[in-house]
Amino acid sequence: MATAQYRDPVCGMQVEAAKSAGQSEHRGQTYYFCSRGCKEKFEQHPEQYEDKSREEERYRSRFQAAVRFDQPASHDGWQP
Repeated sequence: MATAQYRDPVCGMQVEAAKSAGQSEHRGQTYYFCSRGCKEKFEQHPEQYEDKSREEERYRSRFQAAVRFDQPASHDGWQP
């Protein structure tokens, strides 16, 4: 079974929760980090990274919704 991958909000590196160097909670969301340095930077100014992380999450969810491997690609809602 694949383990969950998260993006370190400070440096952008992919991090597995089980192998992360730490985690922080901010406004009900858990963030995972590749190093203690990234965790410390985040904890000093979480709002600086929170907006970046949300923007990346919105992009990722739009991308995942657009890419479906069980159906042919479709643009502009056109279906054959």
